Amino acid sequence: MNNLNLIPKVNVAIVGSGISGLWAAKLLNDSSKFTSKTLSVLEAADYVGGRIKQDFNFVNFGLDLGAEFIHGSNTVLQKTLNELSIPCEISFIRDENLQENETRIWYFIGKEHKFYPYHTKDQDILHFLDALNPENISKIPPKTTMIERLVQEKVPLRVIGLADSIIAKTEGSDLEKCGIVIYANESNKASTEDYGDDNLRPLTTFKPLIEFAAKNINIKTNWQVKIINYSNISQPILLVNQNGEKLLADQVIVTVPITVLRDGDIQFIPEIKHKQIAASNLNMQPGLKVILKFSESFWPENHSLVACGDLPFPQFWFRKRNGFNLAIGFLTGNAAAYMSTLSHKRCAEIFLRQLDFIYAVNENPAPATTKFLDSLTFDWSKEKFIRGGYSSGGLDPNARHIIAQNIDNRIFFAGEATEITGAAATAHGAMQSGQRVANEILVSLGPKSRL
Repeated sequence: MNNLNLIPKVNVAIVGSGISGLWAAKLLNDSSKFTSKTLSVLEAADYVGGRIKQDFNFVNFGLDLGAEFIHGSNTVLQKTLNELSIPCEISFIRDENLQENETRIWYFIGKEHKFYPYHTKDQDILHFLDALNPENISKIPPKTTMIERLVQEKVPLRVIGLADSIIAKTEGSDLEKCGIVIYANESNKASTEDYGDDNLRPLTTFKPLIEFAAKNINIKTNWQVKIINYSNISQPILLVNQNGEKLLADQVIVTVPITVLRDGDIQFIPEIKHKQIAASNLNMQPGLKVILKFSESFWPENHSLVACGDLPFPQFWFRKRNGFNLAIGFLTGNAAAYMSTLSHKRCAEIFLRQLDFIYAVNENPAPATTKFLDSLTFDWSKEKFIRGGYSSGGLDPNARHIIAQNIDNRIFFAGEATEITGAAATAHGAMQSGQRVANEILVSLGPKSRL
């Protein structure tokens, strides 16, 4: 690396402006060791926020197109929103004391055209829930998939589709790709962290969170890092973007999605094949949302979330606000991969037909279609610098640990896929990973620098 004196330099360069990168930048900027002039966030896209992104045109309030929920009232995410005085609402209630007519979460088996409440007594549903219960997973070969576990436990075929919807699709994957042991380990870790049971949603969007984390941070958008050269330990790390522009940094935090790491979008010198292999051993499959707008609601008031077996849309939920009536369809795994090949109009038509099928009554066999106004589809697999929904465990129990390990206290790795406390695939997990690497950097500078 010649003529280093001619290249701009910072102490820490952060690759990616998702909430993990922004949170790391904020924590470092808040410390006494760094200022906005010594930190730089480099974002490949033309916006800041990564998988936290909004639409403000479809209705008269913001809609989160990616991360939408707060998985626990005791998370760093919820605590930060509280500090910012951002009001939240409970999205899904799982209280075991609720009566059937009070429950807000429902299961629907398409082949039977029948609803079952969240706390159902259906023996087949209870059978598969018990088979996949993390507390019941022990002495099982580590690379056993969920579908193998269900077959071993002789779970009836009638509920396999529901198991895929409730468990695998929530994990962002498919029954044949999710490792049951890794799923159990991560679930058990999450249960020990006391994140809280509530599932909440900000009444507005997560945009204020991004603005808060990005405040006073030097962020360069449209700056796609193509090369990270850390070959000479006595010299700064060299970063080069898509236009040949260069930046030097003493330390680098990489927060890109595992698809970007896996596919080699960034050339590391020396190579980091062990991390690319680990990224390949995790799953990050397509993720897609289809939002339908209706003139009025046609669903029961106690239907907040519905998990569907044997139907195109594995999960959907309803939302009413400011006079708008919305149905939000959510797809991951093979369901999203198929829908991603279709036009947005066709995706909306399929969702409409599914809602018609589920909620049809004699006097109105197509309640969704007759009240339909408009649709909005967002496909994360089509986003050039993301290319998927969120990570899931795959079959390698060490994959997240391998990706998360820093290289010689010079290059650090964050993002939801690197979170090893059971909070992967969540916004608060991404924030925790940002805090982890910020702390690693501060510790590397001296024992008194820890957060």
